[in-house]
Amino acid sequence: MSPAGGDDRLAVAVALDHGADDIVNNPPAAEELYARLRAAERFGNMQRELVCLAVTDSFTGMFNRRGFFEKAVQPCLRAGKGAPLCAIMADIDSFKRINDTHGHDAGDTAIFAVAHELMSGPRHAGRLGGEEFALLLEGRAMAEAAGIAEMLRGRIAMLRLPASEGHLSLTCSFGIGEWRAGDSIDTLLKRADMALYEAQLAGRDRVVVADQAFASPSYSSAGRPVRAARRK
Repeated sequence: MSPAGGDDRLAVAVALDHGADDIVNNPPAAEELYARLRAAERFGNMQRELVCLAVTDSFTGMFNRRGFFEKAVQPCLRAGKGAPLCAIMADIDSFKRINDTHGHDAGDTAIFAVAHELMSGPRHAGRLGGEEFALLLEGRAMAEAAGIAEMLRGRIAMLRLPASEGHLSLTCSFGIGEWRAGDSIDTLLKRADMALYEAQLAGRDRVVVADQAFASPSYSSAGRPVRAARRK
């Protein structure tokens, strides 16, 4: 945009106040135009990086809490129209003991390794805080979600991570909730969180589903069935 006369400072001020990002002489010199385009590209890249940083957990690279809930809007809208949707809540078992026994560096290693496993697929995964994670599985019914959670549980239990003294092994507990009519992301995650709590009470290192009516068998590390969490 170029004001009449090119030197009218008032016109420049008015143009900027009304939304113009810059004032370009008319016609602009080629060198100036290309330099301005490069500057605009740098600014656009910086904006995209800032947006990414705002929704990404800087340590693990997965969504942070804000990013997880923002990205959950569309899957929940589709679920409200009848598309299958399940949520998985996961928590590293006895995480305080890992920190106390092996040090905080080992705790960080554990968080990073678990996050890597949870992100190893077409899943909407986020770190909600500390050692707690959440996943959304679109197009998956409860039985399929339970199978995925059990696969992840087994893979995490097989990890051997470097620690100050030898290697560190760890486990995770998983709770699963399935979308119901009238749900919101909060109620879905709360249902999965109740199942996670049940898994921890039952001994940890296991998968528990939140609704007996939709439950396929959930298993502990020894392969024993675990009852579904009761609604409260």
